[in-house]
Amino acid sequence: MLHIIVLLAVIFVGMCALQAYLSRREKRWLGLVLPVAFSIVGAVVVLGIMVYISQINTGRSSQISISAVQYIFAFVVLQVPAGVFLLIYKTCYIVNKKGELK
Repeated sequence: MLHIIVLLAVIFVGMCALQAYLSRREKRWLGLVLPVAFSIVGAVVVLGIMVYISQINTGRSSQISISAVQYIFAFVVLQVPAGVFLLIYKTCYIVNKKGELK
């Protein structure tokens, strides 16, 4: 279990480094690729969960109930990486802009 956590942490740090590299490029839209991709993935996952739960509910007599609060919570949790990448983007943009003003 610890190996998986370490591997995921290394992957996330590598993606943060990639985001910092893309955010420093001359073309600004390159820095928005990862945040937009993770936002889309988060939305698709939540929609997939909603469709899956609705399919289970129609196939069986026992109902699985997931409230809207749980869907919103899942969506917010899945948007955390996109938020981190946006913070990296804005930080690199501000640093680049200050460097150009001098």
